[in-house]
Amino acid sequence: MRRVLAPHFEIISTPHFVWGDCKLCGLYCSSMKFELRQKFMLSVSFAFAISFMQISPSFAASHIACQNLFYEPSPATKVALLKKYLKESNGTSNNSTVKWVDHTDQKIVFSKPKDALWLSRHIALEESLTAEGDLRLPMFLFGAKLAMQFGFGIYEFENNLLEVTIPDADLIAARVAKINASLKIQGREPIRYLPVRTGYITAEEGIALALVSGTDFLMQFPYADLDRVIVTHEAAFHLGAMMLPVRVLKRARSITEETINFANLLKAEEGAFGKNTAAFIHQLLLERSFELDAGLASSVTTPAHARRDNGMKSYSETFNSMTEKSWKYMSRSMEYLNRPQLQPFEAVLTRLQLMTGVNLSELIYGDNSGFTAAQIPSQKIGEKMTLSKQEVSVLLKVVKTFHRQPRPLLESTSPRSLAEYYIQGLDQRISEISASLDENIP
Repeated sequence: MRRVLAPHFEIISTPHFVWGDCKLCGLYCSSMKFELRQKFMLSVSFAFAISFMQISPSFAASHIACQNLFYEPSPATKVALLKKYLKESNGTSNNSTVKWVDHTDQKIVFSKPKDALWLSRHIALEESLTAEGDLRLPMFLFGAKLAMQFGFGIYEFENNLLEVTIPDADLIAARVAKINASLKIQGREPIRYLPVRTGYITAEEGIALALVSGTDFLMQFPYADLDRVIVTHEAAFHLGAMMLPVRVLKRARSITEETINFANLLKAEEGAFGKNTAAFIHQLLLERSFELDAGLASSVTTPAHARRDNGMKSYSETFNSMTEKSWKYMSRSMEYLNRPQLQPFEAVLTRLQLMTGVNLSELIYGDNSGFTAAQIPSQKIGEKMTLSKQEVSVLLKVVKTFHRQPRPLLESTSPRSLAEYYIQGLDQRISEISASLDENIP
């Protein structure tokens, strides 16, 4: 006798007969309908069942739906499995917790032992911000139903293994296109953040990608879905950012645009600034790239973990249970992305002040009543750049030109207020997006 376990379904075969035993209900399943997967099929016809299993035609007609060894579970089964495994919280590992298996049908497939930890602090690429994390992070954020609709899944297989699937860049693009078409018809805001297929790219390339124009998107972000080494990190920390509201993304884009604006002004003074111009601009773009990376990651992980820790309840139910530590992380993510208490050009000057130690606030505001860089949360990226007197002189000249440029002023708010706005809008946003997809999209 041979036993093969597919998700929630066991096929038992002998030389004489085959039957299906649903592991959800313990009987021949009548509640789930399965589609054949590729060319693999083990089918039990009613006539065969009646003849060899000696059961009545009525029993066969009502119960023998579990027929296939390789099958596509129903959407209801997918959601049920996600709900089951999204409630697990079992510690942190310093090693990888999932293993890449395949890329098929626009999905990346991983395996994971059932009893293994989920969260990994393993760094995929040395000296980089590529902790593998927990593949379920976007699933926590979306909730089981929307996660299923986007192509995420967790399935049970033989040998005490789980199969975890995530959508590739092509599937995400297709789903987002469908969602946005529907949202526009309804007069609702489309998704304005898109993960796009790239390899591991430089800071300059990442900034250029973030500012691609002529699309629905205020920000495009690299998704190295074909890179087996870093795809786990990419999916865990960045796919969930599709939920970010336009108010957050617009200001983030404005800061990135102002960063490029300043870099171009400084490049025009390369003859006076000297041989360090390229290195200075590279460092400025690298630091903005870090702010985007860290800000997006924290805007996914913090609400995702808060929801998981609250039993996957809605965000309206989770909001009041979020700890001050969570709100601190959320505020920091809004700081990195938006500097919402500053104007976008001031955010660039703040970063320059942190990079060089030159008091640009006093230069612009005189009485130092403008921004105070020391009070702005910022993680150190590289060593502080020490400038010569000539370089400081040119920098101050460019800063004055940059500051005098005409630009509309944006409404300022606190990072905490912006974080609360984001969290409070998640339930409605998730509902709108889910409703824009077919109810049971495979």
